[in-house]
Amino acid sequence: MNTIIPLKKLTLVLLGLFTLINFSLFGQLSIDNKNAYIIDFSDFNGSGFSPDPATGQLDSDTWSVLGLSDGDLNFGDTETEGDFARGISSGKVSTGGCYAFDIGSDNIALGFQPGGTDWTPGDLILKVQNNTGNNILTLTLSYSLWVYNDKPRANSFNFSHSPNNSDYTPEPTLNFTSPDTADSSPSWTETIMDIDLNDLNIPDGSNYYLKWTGDDVSGKLNRDEFAIDNITITATMGEADTDPPTISTYDPVNGAIDVSVNKILGFSFDEDVQKGSGNIVVRFSSDDTEFETIDVNEPEVVVTGTDVTIDLVGDLDEDKEYYVLMDAGTFKDMANNNFVGISDPATWKFTTIDETPPEFIETYPRVSNESNTQFDIVVQLNEVGHIYYIVIPDGSKTPDKDQVRARVDYDTVILITSGSFEVTAPGTGFSSTVSGPDAGTSYDVYLVAEDDATTPNLQDIPVKVEVTTTSNPTLVLTYPTGGETFYHGDTVEVTWNNEFIDNVRFYRYSDGTGYSILEKSADAATGMLELIVPNNTGTDDILIRIASVLDTTLYDESGYFHLIDTLDPEIDSLAPSDNATNVSLYSRVKIHFNENIKKGSRAISIITKPDTTIFETFDITGDSVYLEGNKIVLSPSKPFDPSTEYYVIIDSAAIKDMAGNAFPGIFNDTTYNFKTIRSELYISEYMEGSSFNKAIELYNNSGATIDLSGYALWIIYNGGDWSEGESNAVILEGSLEHRDVFVICNSKAGNDILSVADSVGSQAVSFNGNDAIGLAKKVDEEWILIDLVGTEWDDNVTGWEVAGVPEATMNHTLLRKTSVQMGNINWTTSAGTNTGDSEWRVFGQDFIGNLGEPTPDGSSETEILTMELYDTNMYNITTNVSIDSLDYTVEVEVLYGTEPDFLIPVFTLSDGATIDNVKTGIKKSGFVLLLLHRW
Repeated sequence: MNTIIPLKKLTLVLLGLFTLINFSLFGQLSIDNKNAYIIDFSDFNGSGFSPDPATGQLDSDTWSVLGLSDGDLNFGDTETEGDFARGISSGKVSTGGCYAFDIGSDNIALGFQPGGTDWTPGDLILKVQNNTGNNILTLTLSYSLWVYNDKPRANSFNFSHSPNNSDYTPEPTLNFTSPDTADSSPSWTETIMDIDLNDLNIPDGSNYYLKWTGDDVSGKLNRDEFAIDNITITATMGEADTDPPTISTYDPVNGAIDVSVNKILGFSFDEDVQKGSGNIVVRFSSDDTEFETIDVNEPEVVVTGTDVTIDLVGDLDEDKEYYVLMDAGTFKDMANNNFVGISDPATWKFTTIDETPPEFIETYPRVSNESNTQFDIVVQLNEVGHIYYIVIPDGSKTPDKDQVRARVDYDTVILITSGSFEVTAPGTGFSSTVSGPDAGTSYDVYLVAEDDATTPNLQDIPVKVEVTTTSNPTLVLTYPTGGETFYHGDTVEVTWNNEFIDNVRFYRYSDGTGYSILEKSADAATGMLELIVPNNTGTDDILIRIASVLDTTLYDESGYFHLIDTLDPEIDSLAPSDNATNVSLYSRVKIHFNENIKKGSRAISIITKPDTTIFETFDITGDSVYLEGNKIVLSPSKPFDPSTEYYVIIDSAAIKDMAGNAFPGIFNDTTYNFKTIRSELYISEYMEGSSFNKAIELYNNSGATIDLSGYALWIIYNGGDWSEGESNAVILEGSLEHRDVFVICNSKAGNDILSVADSVGSQAVSFNGNDAIGLAKKVDEEWILIDLVGTEWDDNVTGWEVAGVPEATMNHTLLRKTSVQMGNINWTTSAGTNTGDSEWRVFGQDFIGNLGEPTPDGSSETEILTMELYDTNMYNITTNVSIDSLDYTVEVEVLYGTEPDFLIPVFTLSDGATIDNVKTGIKKSGFVLLLLHRW
């Protein structure tokens, strides 16, 4: 490598390489070409360090000295006294500090006299700056190490280097230790040190740091002097390294499934790296929640050359999959190229191994429900797993875990039975019924639990549970025994004797039809149960059977006894209930009795109150009276009148029970009353316009807010019946206040329609002019049609006639007259034959003048007499006015004047009616539609 050159020649070399002769004294070491840079200390006089050095001083921007008793000299500091400026000496000094040692023939070297607290340890650091315009790949370094061994103590003088003055790489080949025995005739002794520092990748403009460190090694008393001279540095350049470092291997490998929970994570780059900034995050794969986040600069992250290790603070959870993410820039190579990071969970993921067997939760396992033939094993585990068990004779040899899991005979032990079952949730009870033991016998049950890890963990020691089955049970019915007579309504005290039975169940047998459950169950220990003979038991000869709930083959039964029914049937419930209000106009009347019934003779009547007019009389034998079991249903032939009170009269012979006992009847106006709602929801507007301009408007005039979930729109496509319409039902949602409307429109309708819609896009507004639309209400859990447009079974039309207008349900808008207060399921009377008898007014295609607002009010006799138009200053605007009282519309032509921002119409009506909240050109809530046209 390099050899020592005479001083005079070194000086010439320096003059040839540097623009400043005394570079080492006055300038920062800046490498700007590939020639050798030589630092001797010929002008150094030991007078200290300064960033602006005087003659004989060293530049503190280039040199740093650490470990002197007077403190540390950091880069850029000034220290010109004390330990930092001990002057010139030829050696043999005792005061610790920094010297300019004359090593012979006026050859000056930079040196140190270590002392008690001076440079033991201590550092001398040289900062080198790359100004070559390229990356420096290699620094070739050589220097002369001078030692004056005059003391009986060994000291070291070692070398290391760093890209950042923090993470230093030692170079053991340059380590030097002086002898711990002093020379008999001490003198300065030179050792040539040289090395190639490869793979540095020092970027242009960056600094690199060379450090010499001294310390005590062995021996006692004072220390030898050390000096350094003729530092020669040669740079080898290359193209700038712009490639970021990449990870070449992971530990554990990506996809590993057998990772220990205390694993130290590691990975290796394709080149030497250093720490950057950012976080390393470990997450659970199952839900992406964070397990641990580590700042790359924490001590748990260790970088050694190309290798990185991460010692997580906590242990990983067992049997969990994790993935690791890293911020970009968490690491960088020696050329400061940032690692791109890891952002994809699939890049580095691994699964920990479950190494811990499951545990039984306290008080488990145990047995329950012991009987003579079976018992239950009940367990709870702290994790999901499997239970294996064997049942062996009491006192048998204890099995090991593998023998229990195998569930086969072992040694001389013959298994009574065995089995297994799963535990699918931690902390939850699971059981298995064990059948086959003998009655009145003791057994040992051994269990082991195993988890469902990839490599299952089995408990080491089986758990023992002792169980004794009960003796065989007995059950004897003592009353009734047979031959008794009981009446409907009697309380019969059934008694029995039993042993080892928990619960019993009662059955009755009648008319050869088989057994039916009479009572679900009773506590067997009570020995007695009171049974009331119900009205619906009939009058046949019957018997009672009593049986064990757990084993229905264990039973006893009575002989036959006889039942007699002398009780009249009684009303159990009513729908609508007595004194109900807001009853639907389409309700049916349902009467439930306390026993099965049959039709008698005569009638049931619904009567209006208080005028006692008959609303409808139902012949008990007619089709409008439906009877099933204990229920009778009356279906009125027409809707009830709104806001009307009714009461029900039932003739005494109309209803009988199965024994012929007659219901006494109802003959007053107080026993069963109800009052109807003032009005029902009904269709107030129907629009079948061009393209997708289709809408249905519903109006609530009931006097109360309506829950729309009790209503549905039905649609019949191409001539079906209303059962098809019900199958195409669209249940409404939300609520609708009194005197408000609800608009349903097609999702592709025009914006002026969509802007007033409450519901968009339902199937119910995909109709054509010949598709019937129905409004249905849910009454007593049944859907009843309450309003409609069109008829069923009619596919031969393109649209129905309304108010004398042909095909009015196609390409028209129908507006319900305000005289209509409820729906009508008779389309003939609803559509009418002319404008007078129809419930509808017919408007042209795409007419939306009143959509989203209640129908304009006024009687059929109301006429609009005059209309005047004013601006906001109440100046009259000259107009031409065309009034159509029949359709409640006004067409206005403004003749002159500047067009105002807002116009105020003033109307005169014929019968004192009023108009509220009218604005020009738009529909408004209120009861008049004003159309304004401007030319």
